[in-house]
Amino acid sequence: MTSVNGAKGGIEAVFVASRNLAETARRIGADELNWYQFVRHDPTPPLNAIGAELAAPYIDPPCGGFGGD
Repeated sequence: MTSVNGAKGGIEAVFVASRNLAETARRIGADELNWYQFVRHDPTPPLNAIGAELAAPYIDPPCGGFGGD
């Protein structure tokens, strides 16, 4: 099991566009691409920036980041 920013575990993903991201954005009439990650279930939730355990559902990364240090 890996640790990401002090979280108990981790996941890695790769987003691959059919073209480079700037070209993909241009083709849909946007200046840039952004995404939003929302955790709906987490059996081993990490700590937020003030040291409180996050409870699903939560936005990833949480406001202020992870850690609790």
